[in-house]
Amino acid sequence: MQNTTSFASDRPRDLVSIGRLAVDLYARQFGARLEDVSSFSKYLGGSSANVAFGTARLGVKSAMLSRVGDEQMGRFLLETLARVFECLERAGTTCARCSTSTTVRCCGV
Repeated sequence: MQNTTSFASDRPRDLVSIGRLAVDLYARQFGARLEDVSSFSKYLGGSSANVAFGTARLGVKSAMLSRVGDEQMGRFLLETLARVFECLERAGTTCARCSTSTTVRCCGV
């Protein structure tokens, strides 16, 4: 079955994902117990973020609306999103005392 979905060409966005943005950590020692793991790889995570990131990579005019803290994890996520989005808009104030899982900044195309 072929996808025949088409979007109006004058729409600013085809898709807006709203939700959690997170950092996923995966053990580099596949199959090891957590207690035995010595290193991790980090990736963009959160189902909403994965949808926005994946559809943007496929050429869909996508946007992501979420929050991150002003700390290492939040900056990593913004830099990762910036690689696929044409424009990264930041709105609101940054909460320096909050972590990525509890605060937010808006970003989109």
